[in-house]
Amino acid sequence: MERRGESQKFDAKTGLNVSVIAVYMVFLTIFLDTIGATISTPALPYYASKFGCTNAQIGYLFGAWSLTSTIFAPGLGKAADRFGRRTVLLVSLLGAGTAALLQGFALNYYMLLSARAFSGIWAAVGSTAQVYLADCSSPEMLPTYMSRLAAVPGLAMIFGPGLGGGLSQFGLSVPIIVDGCVSLFAAFLLFLYLPESAAWLESINQQKSHHTELTPLNTSASHHDDTTIHKVKEDTVQNKPKVQENTSKNKFYIWLLCLAQLFNGITFSTLVSMLAISLKAKLDFDALHVGYTFVGLAIVMVLTSIWLNPWYTNRFGTENAAIIGTLFTALGNFFFAFSNSIALVFFSLALARVAQSLRGASFGTIVAQSANISNRGATMARVQVFLNCGRLIGPVLAGHIADTDPNRAPWLLAGTACLISTFCLFISLQIKPMDKKTTRKPLIRGYTDLKGAPIIDECPDPQEVAELGAWMADLLTKRHYQFVTHKHQVRAMIQDLLPELSTDSSEAHVQDLERLVQHAEIMQAQFQRHGNSFR
Repeated sequence: MERRGESQKFDAKTGLNVSVIAVYMVFLTIFLDTIGATISTPALPYYASKFGCTNAQIGYLFGAWSLTSTIFAPGLGKAADRFGRRTVLLVSLLGAGTAALLQGFALNYYMLLSARAFSGIWAAVGSTAQVYLADCSSPEMLPTYMSRLAAVPGLAMIFGPGLGGGLSQFGLSVPIIVDGCVSLFAAFLLFLYLPESAAWLESINQQKSHHTELTPLNTSASHHDDTTIHKVKEDTVQNKPKVQENTSKNKFYIWLLCLAQLFNGITFSTLVSMLAISLKAKLDFDALHVGYTFVGLAIVMVLTSIWLNPWYTNRFGTENAAIIGTLFTALGNFFFAFSNSIALVFFSLALARVAQSLRGASFGTIVAQSANISNRGATMARVQVFLNCGRLIGPVLAGHIADTDPNRAPWLLAGTACLISTFCLFISLQIKPMDKKTTRKPLIRGYTDLKGAPIIDECPDPQEVAELGAWMADLLTKRHYQFVTHKHQVRAMIQDLLPELSTDSSEAHVQDLERLVQHAEIMQAQFQRHGNSFR
């Protein structure tokens, strides 16, 4: 298994610059973190009620978490850029686990409120995991891994709420204590088995090398020509990682994404904080049945992420997928507001969860692609701040209006917030800065004549085989591969670089070829960065 300080070269098959095991470790970390949180979610309103809390005070519990997470998220994002993604993940899990234990052993409402606020300080696990994946994935594979990451919380919610509802039968504080233990266990596994982001390590090493080049080794070397020093500085600047152009248009685009996430946070936090209250008012559910409800919604979310998300994103595109998903989330919340029968209640909740799942992976990809390695942590932290602001506003506002109308008012608020989020995403799509690289003509256009035709393997004649062999031998000779002495190694390398293409359809065949060319371009860029190139 890959250890903490190790990294590996880019793998064209997986689209990763770390091992697949490292990505699975990120998924496991999110799974354990989410399962811990969802164990305590169904029981928290009932646990707080034993201290004599009103619905508004329950809203303050969720709002306190959001307030501190909003304040500290930028610092954690910058820390991820400065100290590493793995370090911030580890510290966040340790802090969250400690905070959950403090909540479980609270003696009164104000101790519980303070522990909830302390918990929010460490709310960086999800966003830092997205940064880690963005570092490690190639641009064309990033949506795939983000989609899989979006499925992980849903998978955890299949077990967490039901387990929490069952544990609540032994005491309302038991699920919250178990939440803390699970987070600490996740931190232990992460410490053992998750390597640091290879892209972040490379960026840090480049910064150190640039600093070394600009620092005089000997103060007595004053006779060095000024033009030589100037040239070193020039070369250093040219070799630095390119930072995304910080135009006013790009700033406005990021701010629109932040606003979209603000209103999405209001919607999501209303669901988390008010669902138990509304289900009790509509259907007289207790903590156990609320837990079962969360389990059912989680199953819907996982099935959506696994089977519907990939097709949906490919069909409509990342930005359109996020817009449509947000719109249907709003409709699901409006339906829930006016649903009183158990069938309509669960239909509307399922619709909202399906749509929210479709939105989640697409939005994460949008934000990740709006930044680069040098500012990705800070950019995603900024978006996280707005999400946390929404999570602060949602429970407090929904809790107050739920005191007068727990059936409809919180869900009308959630639906309206989602409509505003949809509008922000739509406007952001209209003004999105275009990457010049995306306007290039793809290199595989010669294969588009295969559209609609069956994929049939060709059988070359001996002359064509000989011509290809001669061409390949000449190419390998010019590029210094020593294919005679090391023929087995060279053949194995060629097999790895040329994976099997899909024959399901001509469209899938061409897409595989396009993906292969994109991997080749990434390798070309890496060679150029280190002073080499394909000739």
